Amino acid sequence: MPPADPLTLLAESKAAIKVYDHERALALCEQSVAALRAGEPCYALVNALLTQADALRLLSRYDESEAVFQELLPLAERLLGEGNALTRFVMNCWAILCKYTGRFDQGAALYQRSLALAQKAGVHDRHEMATLYHNIAGLEHARKEYAVAEPYARRSVEIRRRVSGPDSVDVTADEAALASILIGLKKYDEAEEINRRALTVFEREHGPVHYEVAVTCNNLGTILQSTGRVEEALPYYERALAIKEKLQGADHVDVGITLNNLGLLHQSQGRPEMAAPLYQRALDIFEAKLPADHPNIEVCRENLEGLAVTTSTNGNQDQMTFARPFWELWNLAMADATDENAVTLLQKFASIRQHLLEGRSGCGKSAQHWKRLRGHTVWKRVKTADDARLWLWHAHNLSEENTEPVPYSHVAAQFSWPEIVEDEARKRADRFFQA
Repeated sequence: MPPADPLTLLAESKAAIKVYDHERALALCEQSVAALRAGEPCYALVNALLTQADALRLLSRYDESEAVFQELLPLAERLLGEGNALTRFVMNCWAILCKYTGRFDQGAALYQRSLALAQKAGVHDRHEMATLYHNIAGLEHARKEYAVAEPYARRSVEIRRRVSGPDSVDVTADEAALASILIGLKKYDEAEEINRRALTVFEREHGPVHYEVAVTCNNLGTILQSTGRVEEALPYYERALAIKEKLQGADHVDVGITLNNLGLLHQSQGRPEMAAPLYQRALDIFEAKLPADHPNIEVCRENLEGLAVTTSTNGNQDQMTFARPFWELWNLAMADATDENAVTLLQKFASIRQHLLEGRSGCGKSAQHWKRLRGHTVWKRVKTADDARLWLWHAHNLSEENTEPVPYSHVAAQFSWPEIVEDEARKRADRFFQA
């Protein structure tokens, strides 16, 4: 049987992307790239590499996508020229990746370079310009520069209407992107009107299970929650999550975004026990898929820490304030702790604690406290899971700004930690911090 034609493979790969079969799209594209590499570099190779980079991005394999783009753009410039339409599109697609990975300045530079080249080529009222303005607005939205993003988004809608006609689904996609920015600007009435109209169009054109439907449901949930209609918001978030998990997989970054939003909703309704696992799952996704300094990681960590609540103990004991979800999540992590992995878990939680406190008003000393402890020789002295629990409890109480220490007996009783007399627990913990 003769080998498949690389152009046929490439066409099948693009078709697979359209139906969200990204694994198959990548496999087909890799075959196409391999076949095309056997010959002289050509336009088709540039096209195939671009499809490969996009498939990797859609699978949240961002480092691999970045590596392809680093090869791809110089190749396109050499073969086709800097001003070629496909070369400009490569810049545009690389900038989209930069938005997902939080490299906003690099992405903005790529967009502006592509925009300048398009204008130089005389491209004005065309799909390319509408797409560029749409994507520039999306990047500014990602870095929360909503006022900067709005004029780009409106310009995208204006051009697309002229090019495609007001009833085009592409116009609806541009309007939905504008609505996301309007949410950030708290222009909720206009954003809701656009999103409700968009949801009708997307369901009619794409069916009930489609990425655009999921994004629009997520945004409607945000609008309803922000305007006090929380119970109405919940089914929109849940529908968005179900669609994203079906189309993109349970560990996709976009799934993490909706998980975080669901967590915010439950937290706002006083349901921290429901919010905590959603935040934790979102954080796990972000930490696995995104660069360590990505803003989504920081936001999700802050949301976890923001679950701190005031808890009253039963009986005649005094009230005490402590970060209950922090302890709950620690206890959850330690449930399967062994003597071998306890230190790793402890270091991770200490790191999270430090980064959450940094920059928070009134928490500077506490942040420094956790930073110092991360470099402390304590790690050499922690040998067991019980040691790790004692260390965490004592380290929390030693913070200079912790005016209400948590009794060991309280956390031991609440989270089924080993029962130790308070004085004995303190003596055992003290040895970790001795010079």
